[in-house]
Amino acid sequence: VTQTAVDPAYRMLVTTSTGLERSFSVDELRQLPWTVEDLPLACVEGWSSDATWGGVSIIDLAREMGLDEPSEVIVRSLQEGRRFTSSRVNRSQSRSPKSLLALDLGDEPLHIDHGFPVRLIVPNRPGVLQTKWIDRVEITA
Repeated sequence: VTQTAVDPAYRMLVTTSTGLERSFSVDELRQLPWTVEDLPLACVEGWSSDATWGGVSIIDLAREMGLDEPSEVIVRSLQEGRRFTSSRVNRSQSRSPKSLLALDLGDEPLHIDHGFPVRLIVPNRPGVLQTKWIDRVEITA
């Protein structure tokens, strides 16, 4: 994961159920409408930590792809062969402006341990469902 995630040629692929496909570099993602949210990260092991996340909301990414209202989003990780390498974001969560494809934690780009270059942050979901190291987003209209 580390080698691919930090590769300057990294691209996050976004596909839609309408047949559109586009890939984004980290710099291109940073040019999209930017959202900052204070959201907790809660672990199933019992700990929780509040954090300020910056990134592109799922709804703004859907709009960038020509979809007004996504009904479901699947986020896939660079990591293979492990549990929790993908996550489904349901209709109400995908339409929330607080559901992010985060690139920053605090005022800094994500660290590789926190999911660099892009990770999912959705309110009211356990940490194991906040997929790290995203390389593909599939949006259903």
